[in-house]
Amino acid sequence: MREGWDESLPRVVGLLRAGLPAEEAWRRAGVTPPESPATAIDRAVAAAGHLARRTGAPLAAMLLTLARTAADEREAQALREAALAGPRLSARVLLWLPLVGIALGALVDVRTLRVLALTPVGWVLVALGAVLTWAGRAWTRRIVEGRRLPGVGPMPWSPAPPWWRPLSGRGPRWQTRYARWVRR
Repeated sequence: MREGWDESLPRVVGLLRAGLPAEEAWRRAGVTPPESPATAIDRAVAAAGHLARRTGAPLAAMLLTLARTAADEREAQALREAALAGPRLSARVLLWLPLVGIALGALVDVRTLRVLALTPVGWVLVALGAVLTWAGRAWTRRIVEGRRLPGVGPMPWSPAPPWWRPLSGRGPRWQTRYARWVRR
C-alpha cells in the first residue's frame, strides 16, 4: 500500500454507512485493505475487517476510530519533526564551528595555521578537535534519533534517571502513569 493510505479510511467509512458492502467500499475509495499488514495501522485495519466478517460487528465504527488514531499519529509525528528542527540546526552549526574557529584564528594571525599544520602540538590539537567534534556529532545524533520515535529513551524533561525504565512499567508510580499517558 502507498504511504498515507489510511487517509482514505473516512471515505471508506462514508461508503460503508451508505450501505455498500465492505469490498465495494474499499474498491470505490480506491484502496485495498491490507492483506499482509506491516505497520500497526495495517494490522489494526486487517483485524477490524476480520472481526467484522466473523462477528458482524460494524466495520464503519472501527475504521472511523482507526482513521482518527492514524490522523492523531500523523499529527504527533509532524509535531515531533517540527520540535526536532531546532536541535538539528544547532547540531549543524556546532559541526562547522571548529572550522570557523580555525578560519578566524588564521585571520587574526597567519601563524595559527602554521602551528596547527607543522608542529606536534598542533597535530594533537587538530586530532583532539576532530575526535571531540565526532563525539559531539554522534551524541547529538543519538539524542535527536531517540526523540524521533515515541517512547524511546528517557523523557527529556524528566528528572528521573534513565535506569528507572518508566516505559516498561518499572519505576516511580508518577512516572509510570505519565509514560502510559504519553503512549496513548
